[in-house]
Amino acid sequence: MIRRTLVWLLVLVLTSAGALGGVTAETAPSNGTAANPSDAIAGTNRPAVSGGPTPVARQSTVDCNYTQLYDRASNGVVRINVTNESGDLTWGSGWVYRIEDSTAYVVTNWHVANAVPESGFEVQFGDGRWREAEPTGSDLWTDLAVLRVENVPDSARALEVANATPRRGQSVAAVGNPSTGEPALNISGVPLQNTITRGIVSGVDRAVRVWGYPNGSLTIPGTIQTDAGVGGGSSGGPLLNCRGKVLGVIYGGDVFRDVSFAVSNRMVRAIVPTLIANGSYEHAFLGANTTSVSATLAKVNDLPVTEGAMVESVTEGGPADGVLQPAPATHRATGLPYDGDVVLAVDGTDIEDSEDLLSYLLLEARPNETVSMTVLRDGENRTVEVTLGARPTVPAVNGTVGGPNATTTAPATTATTVANGTTTGGADGGAARGPPVARPRES
Repeated sequence: MIRRTLVWLLVLVLTSAGALGGVTAETAPSNGTAANPSDAIAGTNRPAVSGGPTPVARQSTVDCNYTQLYDRASNGVVRINVTNESGDLTWGSGWVYRIEDSTAYVVTNWHVANAVPESGFEVQFGDGRWREAEPTGSDLWTDLAVLRVENVPDSARALEVANATPRRGQSVAAVGNPSTGEPALNISGVPLQNTITRGIVSGVDRAVRVWGYPNGSLTIPGTIQTDAGVGGGSSGGPLLNCRGKVLGVIYGGDVFRDVSFAVSNRMVRAIVPTLIANGSYEHAFLGANTTSVSATLAKVNDLPVTEGAMVESVTEGGPADGVLQPAPATHRATGLPYDGDVVLAVDGTDIEDSEDLLSYLLLEARPNETVSMTVLRDGENRTVEVTLGARPTVPAVNGTVGGPNATTTAPATTATTVANGTTTGGADGGAARGPPVARPRES
């Protein structure tokens, strides 16, 4: 009998962060310049283009017509089956990013494409027809992956990536293939094909920590939060605005608490074209663990600022080693780092917290680039220069995880922490909960 598991990421948002040394559960907005919007129009073949500022979305005075929205988008949303010779079956969702002649490039999540080792892919389009798919590229650090599908049905349509930055209160819809089962109780089910749920943008620029990935955990900055309901199997599906344009890629949620998360359109515009062209995206690496400056951390360290990212430790032999000064001690009462450099800006871009720093390194900086960093050290602002390295490598879709001492394959479970809160959950439908833990951000 085929064993069925669900691509599922259960998220629990903490309402209080008081036990976490004064850090808050909401991430400050990221600074920096976003990539330029896609030139694509639904049903055309033009790819996304990078460069230039991003305008802010304006909420229409008329709410969404969800019937028209679904009709416009349904032929661009797909179901993805992931199987292997052992009989493991996982499914998720995806959407058509681009069509060239009879070839479609389908965007989904890294954790969908890597849910089953040594697997094959089948994609079901909106008209019900199935096609085999091949992996094109993946990026663990942003939980994005791309599949290539040949001989696509004539009915298939590409979805345009939205130009504008989402705003709180903006009407949205999530489209995907959730399950009839209950992942938290390990009850498997069948996909509810072509499901649309509605909601609003509840938050922007969230930093969501996801557990169970090859290196333990990763933090995805710039995440969109919505109350649109998603379930197991929805991962990889699009979060759409009222015009049917993609605002984000759904990668986790908790249907019982009206909290779901999506990789932002900004990430999609920056990462996906490179995944199609090169199979991977090389991110800059600083080699430093940082902790966001909070009121408590500022008081403990007698800092003249309440924003920034304090360097807690540096990677031996890494780019920051010998350039940034890590905290030599930990404050006994709070457990917070003491007397480390505080990063205030990178190449003139203000850094308000650790998530800002991570976001800048993921999207704005490049490996081998030398950046100028403004740091607070011994009560004075100083400028230091760091030549960035490359983040440890990760596999092409369904490969062996690369990087230092890495021998693992794709994870069986994932779990999420929201902006210094904590949550746990399972990509295979299980749910395991752990205690709140404050952890530094690795840049």
